[in-house]
Amino acid sequence: MATVLLILKILQLLRQPLFLLMLPIRPSPEFLMFCPLELRVMESQTTLRTLTKQALLAAWGAACKVPGATLEIPSEFKFLIEPITLQGPCMPRLVLQIDGTLLAPPKVASWPKSSLFQWINFKWLHNFTIQGTGTVDGQGSNWWSLSQIHYIQKRSKDIPNMKPTALRFYASYDVTVCNIRIINSPQCHLKFDNSGRVNVTNITISSPENSPNTDGIHLQNTQDVEIQHSNIGCGDDCVSIQTGCSNVHVHHINCGPGHGISLGGLGKEKSAACVSNLVVDNISVQNALYGVRIKTWQGGIGSVKNVSFSNIQVSDVKVPIMIDQYYCDKHICKNQTGAVAISGGLPRQKQERGLRNLARFDLEDIGGATGFTINESNVVGGRWTVVVVQVEEEEEEEERAPPNTLIFGEFHCTRMVS
Repeated sequence: MATVLLILKILQLLRQPLFLLMLPIRPSPEFLMFCPLELRVMESQTTLRTLTKQALLAAWGAACKVPGATLEIPSEFKFLIEPITLQGPCMPRLVLQIDGTLLAPPKVASWPKSSLFQWINFKWLHNFTIQGTGTVDGQGSNWWSLSQIHYIQKRSKDIPNMKPTALRFYASYDVTVCNIRIINSPQCHLKFDNSGRVNVTNITISSPENSPNTDGIHLQNTQDVEIQHSNIGCGDDCVSIQTGCSNVHVHHINCGPGHGISLGGLGKEKSAACVSNLVVDNISVQNALYGVRIKTWQGGIGSVKNVSFSNIQVSDVKVPIMIDQYYCDKHICKNQTGAVAISGGLPRQKQERGLRNLARFDLEDIGGATGFTINESNVVGGRWTVVVVQVEEEEEEEERAPPNTLIFGEFHCTRMVS
């Protein structure tokens, strides 16, 4: 029996559809049905419209019930959307097609008091895709000003220190995010928590270099992840991988500005941190504080196994490789004697002239790290150890990497245990 499309037009403004909800159904071959579904949407006098939570939830609810539905945000519109949770379980193969622009509330005080930790929250979804040519704009500049946040917090105790994440997935599986732009999040741009079988492909994430804590992609308690062929520039880690993650492959990423690709911080407040099977390769990092980094809190316990960084190119990066067992995001952290132990090696690397500070190791003094080798210089325990690589002068070659550029081969951390 042939498949036809049931198209639900959801309220026309200025003779243009706000949404096209395309639902595959299977009636008789000669039958094509058009069913208008009217939703209330507040209209402004410009192309910018405020899309109410009720309208979006109604459209989502209709799409959620039908296998293979596509909910489309048309390219000709910009929608101001208040914080919302779009949840399942839904029928499989649901697609959110973002071709227009979604805008978060621009002022901190205009956010609902109960929705301060994420802007668009997806949960309990399976076999779900976000795609399109559009933009998700967190309009986070007001959140980046600490003085303004402190002023508002003084007036309202309901506003916490944590800033909202733009897009967050919770307890969702077989999720794909591709082709869209996510910009100017108040904090993290794209977060996956307690999820699995995640694919992120060909997206662009962008926020200013001085926007604090604006991680690009943040993974926590999430397994079987591939992040590939994307451009990420932000004010913090381009990709942040936290405890509970395994089978993660990050490759063909352009990172910068930002803090590079980061594993941790692990073991905060003496917690157990477990990470395994992480591969990061074919990465270009430029104009960043770090290239690749492993950071652990003092006092933490846990296990990190099979971590590999390879084929990383860095340019204008302060510290290409950083292993920090004294990580602290406060002004002062209490010194402790224990930390996660690290063992592994860096068997091969390629160097370019003009580079001096290759790596910085801030290691626990007693049994914190063993077995690392960089250019025949053994790294042993001891705080604030800096490995300085002496690059011999060579004859000029026709093709040479730009100044302050490092291309290194492989770094393997085979095991970190408490």
